[in-house]
Amino acid sequence: MEEQFRQIVREELKGVLAPLLKKLNEVLLNQEGQSSDSDLITRKEACALKKISDKTLYNWTEAGLLRPQRLGGRVYYSKTELNSIQKFRTNR
Repeated sequence: MEEQFRQIVREELKGVLAPLLKKLNEVLLNQEGQSSDSDLITRKEACALKKISDKTLYNWTEAGLLRPQRLGGRVYYSKTELNSIQKFRTNR
């Protein structure tokens, strides 16, 4: 009896979890995908957009906050990624 109950629970969980896991996998794959070409901007444009220096952009890249894309020997940044980063200011 207990084994039958466990089997029923497993099947119900599979029925509920399978679509959720499929959707989660799709979302994760979309996040890992390349940004659209219209979303890509140059280093200079990225610095101007966030009002930061080249060094700050480099530091953010090294820290893993940004994933630059190299196309034809040039480096581009995603506007979407840049807009998701909050700029922190420190008082000196």
